[in-house]
Amino acid sequence: MNNTIEAPSLDGVAHVINGLTSEILSPSKFEQLQQDQAETRMSRRFVKGPIPLPWLSKALELTPSAVKCALALFYQRGLSSSDTFKIEPARFRELGIADTARRRGLRELEEHGLIRLQKDPSKSPVAHLIGATLQK
Repeated sequence: MNNTIEAPSLDGVAHVINGLTSEILSPSKFEQLQQDQAETRMSRRFVKGPIPLPWLSKALELTPSAVKCALALFYQRGLSSSDTFKIEPARFRELGIADTARRRGLRELEEHGLIRLQKDPSKSPVAHLIGATLQK
């Protein structure tokens, strides 16, 4: 199920009023402004460490899907400030990880003892990072 929200079409629109500045913009200028803001938001994000090297080296021996998932999990860990957190598929999509790759990667990380997943039907699983305790 894809829950992404699509921007409304600006076809046939003569002008757009920016709700923040009350500035009147052409549709093309407004779309460019939206794109620039999205790129700025993405460029300010980061993966919060520390990431234990033994954990990371074990993950790097796995498939590319598992490596991408490992980094996405540490990104989410930084957002939640906990080693146990609910997996948010949107965070994986933000990083360009497809749903099938996410499922494969998480399964592989769990099989190799790097994470433990608590699965509940019809809900996102809860991940626990094993051996990567967050220092407070």
